[in-house]
Amino acid sequence: MRSPPVISALLHVLSLFSGACGLGYQMTWTRMFGLGLGHEVPAVLAVLAALFAGTALGAWALDRRVSESARPGRWYVSFEGFMGFWAMLSAGFIPKLNELASGWIGLEPSPARRWAVAFGLDLVALLPATVALGATLPALDRFASRCAGEARRVGTLYAANTLGAVLGTLAAAHALVPALGFRRTILAFAVLNGWCAGLALLVGRTAMRRADARPGADAGSIVGGRGSGRGGMGTPRGPCSLLSPATSTPPGWRRRVGWTLFFTGLLGVGYEVVGIRGLNQVLENTVYSYAAALSVFLMGTALGAALEPSLARSTRLDRRLPFLLSGLALTSLLGVWALEWAPATLAAARLVLGSGPLRSAAVELAVAGTVFGLPTMFMGAIFSALGQAIRSGRGGVGWALALNTLGAALAPGWFGVVGLPVLGLKWAGLGLVAGYWVLWAVWVRAERGADRAGWGLGWAAAGSMWTLWTPAVLWVVLASALPARLASRPMQAAERLRSYRMGISDAVAVFETGDGQRVLRVNNRFTMGGTATANAERRHSHIPLLLHPEPRRALFLGVGTGISFGAMRAHPGLVADGVELVPEVVGLLGEFEPENARADWGNGLRVTVADARRYVQATPRQYDVVVADLFHPGRDGAGTLYTLEHFRAVRARLALGGLFCQWLPLYQLDGVTLRMVVRAFLEVYPETRAFLLRPNLDTPVVGLVGSLVPTRYRPGVLADRLA
Repeated sequence: MRSPPVISALLHVLSLFSGACGLGYQMTWTRMFGLGLGHEVPAVLAVLAALFAGTALGAWALDRRVSESARPGRWYVSFEGFMGFWAMLSAGFIPKLNELASGWIGLEPSPARRWAVAFGLDLVALLPATVALGATLPALDRFASRCAGEARRVGTLYAANTLGAVLGTLAAAHALVPALGFRRTILAFAVLNGWCAGLALLVGRTAMRRADARPGADAGSIVGGRGSGRGGMGTPRGPCSLLSPATSTPPGWRRRVGWTLFFTGLLGVGYEVVGIRGLNQVLENTVYSYAAALSVFLMGTALGAALEPSLARSTRLDRRLPFLLSGLALTSLLGVWALEWAPATLAAARLVLGSGPLRSAAVELAVAGTVFGLPTMFMGAIFSALGQAIRSGRGGVGWALALNTLGAALAPGWFGVVGLPVLGLKWAGLGLVAGYWVLWAVWVRAERGADRAGWGLGWAAAGSMWTLWTPAVLWVVLASALPARLASRPMQAAERLRSYRMGISDAVAVFETGDGQRVLRVNNRFTMGGTATANAERRHSHIPLLLHPEPRRALFLGVGTGISFGAMRAHPGLVADGVELVPEVVGLLGEFEPENARADWGNGLRVTVADARRYVQATPRQYDVVVADLFHPGRDGAGTLYTLEHFRAVRARLALGGLFCQWLPLYQLDGVTLRMVVRAFLEVYPETRAFLLRPNLDTPVVGLVGSLVPTRYRPGVLADRLA
């Protein structure tokens, strides 16, 4: 017979793996829908908002029903099983929906249309699974209370669930998706859902046998049978309650708790958005960098939620919540300050930890820890405290999760689309800090007025130190000390910043060297070309266009500085379409005149802001030549432009006798990746030749030129075409 500590441990294992499934699904579904909806930020944010909205709906709608049920174990088993079942279905129908989505969005949709299609499609397609996902934590909380007989369990279950989210994030990004692909990754997590359901049945039956062994016990309330009816465990009392048992509930406290849950969700995910955007300008800014930053964010949240019950044993919520909120405001202020010092932190971490794949991952985790470590601990502690305080026999955990998730659903759009482009990293971050100070002031004012005499000596000293003017002074001092553009600085001492634009998805900058050359960088990391290599960039267009006997219409994927695309104007009678993902890059094309001849493009050359993969799938036009510029394989979304599916989509856009040229940055590809790309290209274009862009050992570039029909080039054909 298992002991109660073993049952408690198994319940936390359930929460751990349930959290791994939730974040694993989220990361994989987001990337799967990106193949059809595109990687434009409105589409990506719409997918995230739909996932959050479904989760909030499930937590809200099913909270009371699960809490009042006599069989919470059956609810939890049903949620896990159904989530796995729907996930398996999604692995089959998401690719079909992606085919429809490209047509529904169109070539140049308005932001409203793109958002509506992305949000609506994802919400409807995944609503059953996300509703079940949102209800798992409230169901597991009630199930755990029935099995282990403890009311105070929200914090540790939430901590285990969040720690599982870390494992799901890392497993999906580093292991499962690269090794298995999207569909098999979804199936792997679906199997894990089934395992969770089976383990829950085992735990429930074990607890039921223990209850049968106790005289007068009613075991039916755990997993099935005759239940104890409504009411569950009742309202928790003691140190984990909002107030002590002898104290009446103050007026308006539930409303204040609700607004705090909502705004901490909004500000917390907003801080995540701002922090990751700042780290993007320092770290390698690959999909693995995002996974590292998100993992640190989640680990801090899990640790804070796990530690909060220890604080709750000796202090009432109305006394400790102002302390937690002030700690969150202060540490988030330090986190914004850490963004400015992130380049120096990165250099120091590399010096200590060294280089190599694993050590590079450790370096990125260390840098992200300076921004997210302490603030997220307070975030986890605050949700744990509020979720436990609001818990009762009629529910509350789901209500808390729903409000917090609803705020989180609004954060990517509000801070990513509005806050960052308008305010920039500095003022968006400081605005978040100000929001936390406002929440702190609300609780201090309410609780001091309600129970000023009960603070005690230590809390009174803390309250005297953190008066309203103290955080204001700190905020103003840091605002004055920080530069306008956090973490954005030249990579070389001889460079100076010419132009800078903070966009919805990326920060784009043009730097000028001492000899007057200009270079384009995205997120201060990815170099997208420059004037010093203008002759080589023009060859990206000239070589494939010269290989075609008579090109009339061309498509260029990845405009960048516009130098390669602008070279197409030299070919008489040619009409060309250019596709660029980042709007701010298009806005800075004027910085690269006269090298890109932007003023001479006229009506023949036209640029569209769109995801290249989605554009190829949606356009009805046929092209004589399609040119795909260099894409960094580590940049999120760029890897899909080297896939078999994309090469096939390009083939469908080629006119009779058309050519497709894919340029490959050999200096950014390892041997395994290069072989995979070439193998996929040859499968679609058996008639392929490789052309070296120019003799260069530092940054070698090769172009694969494929055709649909056998083609023979006589010696000297390029020289004759040039003449």
